[in-house]
Amino acid sequence: MASNKVRIGIILILLVIFLSQAFSSMWDDSPTYDEAINPSVGYAELITGDVSLVYDHPPLYRVFNALPLFAFRPNLPLDHESWQKREKGNEDRYEFARQFFYQADEDADRLLFWSRVPTVFLSLLLGLLVFQWAKGLYGETAGLFALFLYTFEPNIIAHSRLATNDLVLALFVFSTIYQFWQYSVAPSLKSLTLTGLLLGFALISKFSAVILFPMLFPLVFLAPHVSQKNSDGRTEIMKVHVSIGVLGMALKTVFLISIIAVAVVFLFYGTEWRLYTKGFYKTVAYYRVGRSAFLMGNYSTGGWWYYFPIAFLLKTPIPLLIFLVVAFLFLSFRKEKAEYFLLIPIGIIVSTALLSHLNIGIRHILPVYPFLIVLASSITTIHFSRPKLFLTSFGGLALWYLFSTLSIFPSYVAYFNEFVGPKRGYLYLVDSNLDWGQDLKRLKTFMDENGITRVYLSYFGKANPCYYGIRLRYLPGFPEPSFFSCGDGPDDIRPDFIAISPTNLQSVYLSDKKSFAWLKGYKPIAQIGYSIFVYDIRGDAFAHNNLGILYIKSRVLDEALNEFKLLVELAPEDSTGHSNLGFTYALLSFYDKAEAAYRKALELDPENKVAKEGLKGLKRIAAQVE
Repeated sequence: MASNKVRIGIILILLVIFLSQAFSSMWDDSPTYDEAINPSVGYAELITGDVSLVYDHPPLYRVFNALPLFAFRPNLPLDHESWQKREKGNEDRYEFARQFFYQADEDADRLLFWSRVPTVFLSLLLGLLVFQWAKGLYGETAGLFALFLYTFEPNIIAHSRLATNDLVLALFVFSTIYQFWQYSVAPSLKSLTLTGLLLGFALISKFSAVILFPMLFPLVFLAPHVSQKNSDGRTEIMKVHVSIGVLGMALKTVFLISIIAVAVVFLFYGTEWRLYTKGFYKTVAYYRVGRSAFLMGNYSTGGWWYYFPIAFLLKTPIPLLIFLVVAFLFLSFRKEKAEYFLLIPIGIIVSTALLSHLNIGIRHILPVYPFLIVLASSITTIHFSRPKLFLTSFGGLALWYLFSTLSIFPSYVAYFNEFVGPKRGYLYLVDSNLDWGQDLKRLKTFMDENGITRVYLSYFGKANPCYYGIRLRYLPGFPEPSFFSCGDGPDDIRPDFIAISPTNLQSVYLSDKKSFAWLKGYKPIAQIGYSIFVYDIRGDAFAHNNLGILYIKSRVLDEALNEFKLLVELAPEDSTGHSNLGFTYALLSFYDKAEAAYRKALELDPENKVAKEGLKGLKRIAAQVE
């Protein structure tokens, strides 16, 4: 009894620690890139029954995110064109989310916080399933160790705090395979039905859940080999296996599970079931084409087969990697067929990742982590010839694992292990591996604490910086600054600081991959959550010259003009500033001012080519006017 109380106590302590990490870290996270869509559209879907606005993502996870919002009854902008013209374009969903959170006089922080709460508790459920399966395979000590690993796995924590679908998919993929393992151990119609239901829930959480089918098919052939026997040596279902053949029973099992899963999809979608197939085919096309990606200074739209292996090695705690290496080394000694229920899903997820053209974040292989954690827990069953050395090493690795995760608090999304560290992570991976738009609130806090009144901002995200009180001038980046419709208008007051997301610093989604190459030569004065870099450019003529060039390339000429005006104030003897000022005046059709600036540039440097060509151009314009 005492040991049972200790076990329960350890479980409760780990669960409380997990909840503490999640809740205490997520309040100051601004919405990640797509996150605001999920509770806002989910709430609209529950109210209207219409799932067409975001048909390319199944709605179950949005339903989870939206349920807490009924306690607040927020206004729904159903009369806004973003809803009225749904299915017309991808950006409608972002505009709808913006209207819901930022334009309807709602407390956006409160709504976002509560929409994240269901994901936290779904992750808690996943942790308990990890414990239960590890315990079932390897014993109670393994179960507790698996729960410890889950509690402090930074990628799990990162996505357990967000109103997104990555953790939800991980839950249903893992629970489906776990339930089928239970069916294999003790076959029953109940277990089979639960497997089908969970598969259905996975399919209406994310389209990539289809990977469950190639996982389940080989596992049905393993079921007879892991089933527990009754008194006469066979279970009732095992007798059926014998009578109609293993292959026939396997096909029948897959068929029954699939029928139940498809029924779940049809029941959930109702008369709108065609949207499911439409969304599925759109997602398949998206995965085939891929999108812009960054890996260790290289760019690609088709991805790299080694992207996810590198991401896994850099973003998984090193102690967990060591535990996994040891576990895999000892696999051949155990020869447990039940472990194929872990190995086959791991193999399918890894194989799919190697073939994927969509290389934007380790979150796309998040479902592999629960399986790996259960497998890693198997090291508790290994008998070493030098147990004291093993226990010392094991304890040291566990402490390293613990502190490695705690040290990144509260910036779990930006976790990188000691191979590179979070400060240098942007040199290897960006996007949702590091920078998903989550640190606007912390940027505002930094500005207030350091007396910074306004910044140049190039922000990779869809949250509204002005909602958080950030005074700014937009710099070119992704998404386009026009999305936000806020910020200071052009005037002569220029900020002294640049705040930029690493994804934009690396110009991943910009046509000119060298847009911010000049800024990489500067050392940031701060890395806010490791996802927003702040640079001090007070009195820096070189920086303002490059900012002006950026604005010209983006055709934001009023801002470019003010940059070059400041440049000639900071460096009046630099002919480049005057020639660039003249060029900008000419683009704005202020030809007299352009001529004066060009002549000043030539006065300082008679060989200034921009000024020479500029004056020739002005003469041609004058001749055409005459």
